[in-house]
Formats: sequence, structure tokens, C-alpha cells
Amino acid sequence: MSFFQRIEQRAKEINSLLCIGLDPHDVDPEVQKVKPYLDIGYAVGLSRWAAKIVHETKDLAVCYKINAAFFEAHGAAGVWALQDLIQVIKARGVPVILDCKRADIGSTAAYLAKALFEYMDADCITVLPYLGFDILEDLLPEGKAAFVVCKTTNEVYRHCPFQTRRGLGGFEPYLYEEVALAVKEMRKKYYHELGLVVGAQDREALELIREHDPDAWFLTPGVGAQGGDLKNALKAGLQKDGLGMLLSVSRGITHHKQSPRERTEYYTEAIRSARGC
Repeated sequence: MSFFQRIEQRAKEINSLLCIGLDPHDVDPEVQKVKPYLDIGYAVGLSRWAAKIVHETKDLAVCYKINAAFFEAHGAAGVWALQDLIQVIKARGVPVILDCKRADIGSTAAYLAKALFEYMDADCITVLPYLGFDILEDLLPEGKAAFVVCKTTNEVYRHCPFQTRRGLGGFEPYLYEEVALAVKEMRKKYYHELGLVVGAQDREALELIREHDPDAWFLTPGVGAQGGDLKNALKAGLQKDGLGMLLSVSRGITHHKQSPRERTEYYTEAIRSARGC
């Protein structure tokens, strides 16, 4: 079964579109979510912190998205913790997205694939489109998937507007639209296991990209701590069958004063209400 088939099946089984992000940020001392685990050592601590969240929420999460940088920052011990966490999640039958935003050419891409899919054993990764899509031939083994970064949640584009840039005439599609259209074509012709990263804050972008590609799965961060509106995002980005989006929430679940279980239940119910099911 392909990655997106697994995602669709699981979304239907648990009636949710929630993807939980596991990002061990430094946190407010009043919250103290991560720090107590780090007192026993970073590698073991990070793995135990995240594994506890997985144990509490595994029946309500369609999948988990792990931001590789927060683990890699701690060197070899952090990489060990990341590998261990992926195995903890997969042992529970839940798909894993490794949010690493990688891209390179030729043999380098092949080594990236070996690291991410063989050594780390991720089911899906995030990739950058700037080097073109030929890299996918070496980067994406059969049976594995990728979400291509298309329209991000950050506000940097206001000062460096690559994603929202048009051609010289000013009437051509936005660059992020061209990325979406290119991914659509690549998915039809060569790589079926491709989705798009589209942030929750920009309803216009969600609507445009969904219009261009009615069938793509979106990985949609930005709900929760980043201020994206869940109802507006779902209304703009869902497929006609009410699927096609993974609402990714990280700090809004893992770094809240309420327990991860309580916050997961809150977002699960909010998604169900917004979808009318």
C-alpha cells in the first residue's frame, strides 16, 4: 500500500486529518514540557519526551511529522534519538513524515535517499523544488513519498517575494502556482507519491492550489501557535470528498499547558466540526 493510500485509509478509520508535529523547541519555564527529560541526557531525553506524546495520542493522529533539525542540532546523540523515535512511531503502525526540506543532484541525492529512507526509515520527507524535479529519480525510492514545499507559513516572502513573484508582465501565475502545476504533472507522469506543503495562513494560496490540483494531498502547517485559522484552511483546501489535507500542529499540542492528549482531542474535534463529520 502506498503512503497516500495509508494516509487516506487511516484518516477515514479515525475520522481525522490531524498530523502531530514533534519539534522539541526550547520552551517557557512555566510549561516545562521538554526540559525535565533532558536532565537525563539529550539523546535519551528527546526520544522519551516524544515517545510519551506518541503513546498518549497515537489513536488520534493520522501521522506524525518530525522536524529533523531539532534532533540533528544535538549531533550524533540527536540523530540516534531521531532514528529511535521513528521506530517507536512505526511500531505503532502510524506513518512518519521526516520534515527535513532536502534537495540535491545526482549521486548526492542518492546518498540523501540512503540516509533518510534506509538509515532513518522515514515513510515520507519534505523536499525543496528549486533544483528541479529530476532529483526525485535519485531521491525518492519506490514506495516512499515526498511533500514538495510550495507555499510556506513564514512571512519572509513580504521582503523577499520569491514564492509570490510573477513574470515580467505581472500577469503570469505566482511562482508557487507554477510549483504546484509542475508537481501535478510530475505526479501524473512519473512520481505518484508527491504532495504539496501549503501553509494554513494564506487562504488565497490554498484555494488557488486546490483549483490547480484537485487530487493532491496537502501538508498544511500553521494552525495553532502560528495563528492559522483551522476552519478557513479546511474550507479552502479540502478535496471534494473532505480529504486531501493533513493539518500539522506542533507547539499547539506538544508545548501547551494542557496535556498533549487534551490538546489532541481539542484539535481532533475542531477538525471534525469544521468538516461537518
